[in-house]
Parts: sequence; C-alpha cells; structure tokens
Amino acid sequence: MSVCEFHQRRKTFWKFYECQLIQGELHGTLINFGNLYMESAKIKPRLTPHQARPKIEKYCSYQERSQWQVKQKLMEYGLSAVDADIMLVELIRDNFINEERFTRAFVFGKFKTKGWGKKKIQQGLMALGVNEKLIHKILMELPSEDYSDKLEIIAQKKWRLIKGTTRYEKQVKLQRFLLGRGYDMDAVISIAKQIAASSTDE
Repeated sequence: MSVCEFHQRRKTFWKFYECQLIQGELHGTLINFGNLYMESAKIKPRLTPHQARPKIEKYCSYQERSQWQVKQKLMEYGLSAVDADIMLVELIRDNFINEERFTRAFVFGKFKTKGWGKKKIQQGLMALGVNEKLIHKILMELPSEDYSDKLEIIAQKKWRLIKGTTRYEKQVKLQRFLLGRGYDMDAVISIAKQIAASSTDE
C-alpha cells in the first residue's frame, strides 16, 4: 500500500466515524472499521534506497548478519530485489557485512554460549542462507578437545536432571537430548554409556 493510499484510507475512516457519531450508530459498526484502520496504520511506507541505507547500516552494526538476513530486511523496507542486491554489494564493499565473519561469530557463539553441536550449528547457518562449504570450513576451526569437553560437560549436567527408573532409561533420554543438541551419534552413544556406567543409579 502506498502512502497516498494509506492517507486516503484514513480520510475515509474519519468521514465514516463522524457520520456514525451524528447518527448515533457508532458502537458495533465502528469496531470492524476501526480494526481495518488500525491494521492500515501498522503498514510501513516503502523506503527509498537513500532512506534505507542508514537503517540497514545500524541493523548490521548491532550484530553480525548474513547476506540473506540483510537482503530480507531490505525487502521489508520496501526495496525492489534489484535495489536490494545493489545495496548488498555496497554493504559488502564497505565491510558492513562479511559472510565469513558472520559464520565464524555464529559458530563460536552458538557453541560457547548455547552448547550446540556441529549438526545443529550447520542447520542454523543453512537456514540463514550461508554456503555449505563455508560452514564446513569454519566448523573445522572448532578445537576438537574443546568440542569433546563441551559435550561431556553438557551430558554430565543433563544426567543429574533426567528422571528415570533405570540407568538404561536415563541413558536413552540423555542420548536423545544430546542428539537434539546437534552432536553426532557415535560421540553421543559413547559419552552416554560412559556416564551411565559410572553412575550409582540402579
């Protein structure tokens, strides 16, 4: 909806509002039309590339963004696909966005703060439009020792919280949880068996 259409719709609403006040028929009819007006009020006007530039710079400066995220935001601002692509190239040139930098921040951030495994991290990045080869390259930077230590810490912590009548039942629940976190099957089975074997539970 253009700005002109929006103002025309607002003008029509207020004419209807005044008419209903005069006729004493405001209640009921106004509610539906009022909702229509409020819905129109939420529609943001389309931005020109010049208007969108400072907004998208602020968006990129707040935290690292993928190229896909930035293009989606530009489209939300009302830019055409062509204008969005042009601005995307300019933002890359001016170092506001960098796909490798974003991927590295995502990988290490999700691993350290969320305890995500490689599979879940990869799925998250692919959902944000990151190239699979780049994902694999950055995942290789995760120190294997740190990765194993993180898995064990998460597993030990979760084991203490799992409810189960037998060690085997708790082991299965732990494996399911760790797989959901994105760790590979072999590592999950190994650590779950290890923890279950050393547990004092029956």
